[in-house]
Amino acid sequence: MMAFLLSPFLLALLGACVLGWGTLLLPDLSWSRRYGAGAIALYLALAMVGWIGGLHPFALWPFLAAGLVFALKRPRRLLPPSPIVLLVGAVVLLPLAGLPPFSRDAMNHHLYLPRLWLEHGEILRPGWSPYFSYPYLTEALYSLVGGTVGFRVSRLVSLSGLLAAGAAVSEAWRRRGRAALLAPVVLLSMPEALRNATWSYADSYLVLFSVLAFVDLGRKGHPAAMRALVWASAAACCKYNGLIVLLLVCVFLVAQRWRTMEARVVGRGAVVVLVLSATWALPNLLRWGNPVHPLLEKADPVCEREERLLRDRREFGAAIDDVGDVLLLPVRLSVYGEWDDPRRFDGSSGPLLLAGVVLALFLLRSERMRLLGLPLCYLIVAQVSRGTSVRVRYLLPGLAMLSVPAAKALQRTMERGRLIRWVVSGLILVCLAWTGARVSRLYEKDKPWKAITEESYLEHRLPYLRFYRMAAGVAEEDHLTLFVNMGNRAFYFPSEVVYDPDRLPMRLLRMLWSGRTSSEMAGELASDGVDFVAANMVYTSINMPSQLSGPEMDRLRAFFARELDPLLSYGPYVLFKLNGRP
Repeated sequence: MMAFLLSPFLLALLGACVLGWGTLLLPDLSWSRRYGAGAIALYLALAMVGWIGGLHPFALWPFLAAGLVFALKRPRRLLPPSPIVLLVGAVVLLPLAGLPPFSRDAMNHHLYLPRLWLEHGEILRPGWSPYFSYPYLTEALYSLVGGTVGFRVSRLVSLSGLLAAGAAVSEAWRRRGRAALLAPVVLLSMPEALRNATWSYADSYLVLFSVLAFVDLGRKGHPAAMRALVWASAAACCKYNGLIVLLLVCVFLVAQRWRTMEARVVGRGAVVVLVLSATWALPNLLRWGNPVHPLLEKADPVCEREERLLRDRREFGAAIDDVGDVLLLPVRLSVYGEWDDPRRFDGSSGPLLLAGVVLALFLLRSERMRLLGLPLCYLIVAQVSRGTSVRVRYLLPGLAMLSVPAAKALQRTMERGRLIRWVVSGLILVCLAWTGARVSRLYEKDKPWKAITEESYLEHRLPYLRFYRMAAGVAEEDHLTLFVNMGNRAFYFPSEVVYDPDRLPMRLLRMLWSGRTSSEMAGELASDGVDFVAANMVYTSINMPSQLSGPEMDRLRAFFARELDPLLSYGPYVLFKLNGRP
């Protein structure tokens, strides 16, 4: 409860720390650029400390304190220009962002990986999950928060990224005006952006750096071009989606400036991109021989049965079936999307952005290429790379960039007379009311008013949590537990965990399909250091028999009966000890 009440102060503390480092490095730039520079500086510093084995709480507090001191040296520059929209956004989202983390990807990756770093005091990249070879700028910020004030408030990291992105779109114009006020309104009207900002995800900082790159790409001069490369490279340090931003920014810079490009400027830009990219590409290259592991690597299925199972799973989540779905995709993404439904994009982008972009296509004729080219190219390339699977979350960088031309088009429409201004204002209010209804669903689902006692709240949200607490009496931090049908939600589990990234029991299925006996299965797990097996027995009894023949099912029963010793259970969850392990 105390952390929930302190969440506004902690959000301000985190923002001031990041801003302070940016102000130290680039004191003369705008608020959002200083914030972006601060996030990059903290990422590089924490990565260096992590790779040399110094990622301990006592080493993290100085980073937090120093950033705060740097920020307070210039107190008048702590707030962005025209902060009213961002303040309203913070007030609306803080009750959600102040809750303890429980989102799926946070449990299996975004928070679990920083937890492992802090437990070991260094950056680890276990080879059993491709998640852990991704870029990790936002995870570095999570480790800073987790090692100082605690992972309990990690959702504030995501919120800080979205608010900074709101400042970035507001500062897209040198002259302040209605468009500078409308841009963050359009950005904050996207329900998916709001949900990601209240979860412990990496998308908000990807959005921030994508918007900064887009804004500086449209400005003249070599310094702006260099900054665009810095921001695009930082976007690639957040998630692999950012690689699309980086590649497109490079292409657009060459297309715009090839006649005036100087060799020294090109060389500096290449150094910037290589230095920032090396922080994640070099470890991947040294360990896997592939700087973008696991991209560009085709994993050959063990057998045709595995290939069929994975193909069926992909088809189940497909959101595009025919040409009509593609043609109607902008409208469907805007108003048809639903959270937690893969066939309905796992979210929506909202009608206000769509209305603004449609207006921009007609009203911004002289500026269409400059304002619409990069974001539309990102949306096309990102969606082509995903095939028939459509997720609004993966399209957020391009959608966020579109908030800039959308706001400009809405502004120009409102300048065409009082009647039109009233009509457009009514349209904006209707669209914001629609977004407000979606936000109310988040409140209805998360119920922050029930977070008075954190333990009972988390146990209500996470049905497996009491089982984890019971397992803490048996499994210790240095043990290794194999998850079977546990949804990969490893963050709160007391020991280290291994799981299948596809959330299917592929580890056991592959051994059964290859003909291993129950004792051979146990021996293979023991040789990999597995001490315990945690299984959801209800899901296991449902999804494994459908993939196994009669003899294979007999070997699975023998494995559970002879090679595993049940230690405790709660509901469908059972913790087994692997026989022969100490």
